Amino acid sequence: TREGKKYSIMNDFHLSGKHSQDDMKIETREERAKRIFNEVKEEGVSEFNANKEEIVKEAKNSTRNEKEEKAMLNTYEIMFEAFKGSTYSVENINDMGDKAELQIKVKTVDFIKLTEELLENYKSKNNVSEEEFLMESMEEMLKKVKKGKAPMIEQEMTVQIFKENDKWGIDDNTKNILMGKMFGSQKGTLFSF
Repeated sequence: TREGKKYSIMNDFHLSGKHSQDDMKIETREERAKRIFNEVKEEGVSEFNANKEEIVKEAKNSTRNEKEEKAMLNTYEIMFEAFKGSTYSVENINDMGDKAELQIKVKTVDFIKLTEELLENYKSKNNVSEEEFLMESMEEMLKKVKKGKAPMIEQEMTVQIFKENDKWGIDDNTKNILMGKMFGSQKGTLFSF
């Protein structure tokens, strides 16, 4: 408003066809946010799946032995499982017509705490080599992530969404930051934890 006050508007977004009310679909703000999050997640899963063959080939060609290859592939699978298991909640939505600002919390694996747990476990094992520990910890990490037993972290994020050509979306930079947070990066990038 002119007074600078923010009001929550457009609680529901109505889409209707030309012919009848049977074509009418109502998309609430929360459904819109969920759809966008799921589209980002689906894109990430697709990218993982598309690159899997290349990762397997890279693991074979760049490692010295089977153990290193397995560790590299486990790392890939750990990240993939963490990404698939990420969730979010919408804390607040500020609708502004063809734009909206979402305050969300992304919940995903806390790799820092998970690594700390594994290091504590390593300290209690006297006769284990570093290489054996690495292999054991990668397998343990994968098991914990797959079973939903890994420590989780919730990170807040502001997401700007916009409407273009009757479709809601987010810009590529925001999408990349969101993906980073879904991987567990506290800074929102894939290589900064």
